Amino acid sequence: MLILASLFTLGAGTAATAVNITFQTITTATTISGTLINTANNTLADNGNTITVQGNITNNGTHSGTGKIYFNGGVAVHVINGATSTFGNLELDDANGAAITGTGTTTISGNLTITQGTLN
Repeated sequence: MLILASLFTLGAGTAATAVNITFQTITTATTISGTLINTANNTLADNGNTITVQGNITNNGTHSGTGKIYFNGGVAVHVINGATSTFGNLELDDANGAAITGTGTTTISGNLTITQGTLN
């Protein structure tokens, strides 16, 4: 089940604002221009696809799969926050950079790639 805070478009489209995920397996490359929210105790499975986040992410659950969460195209620093959370593969490719501000432990169980920008 996917709970939408506003608009969520899979594929070549771009989401307008925040996307709240309660359980989701992504079946195609996805772009979110606002904030991606992965709720507590939830698994966001990328199914080998890229989830491009142009805004921020609040991860209170787990991101899994052989794809990645890709930070690119933002207009400011990407904020990565939430309670204890796990990411699979994560890539930062934005001169604006990203900052981890979560209140718990953030674990990256796959690859962390920094192509462009600074991760603080």
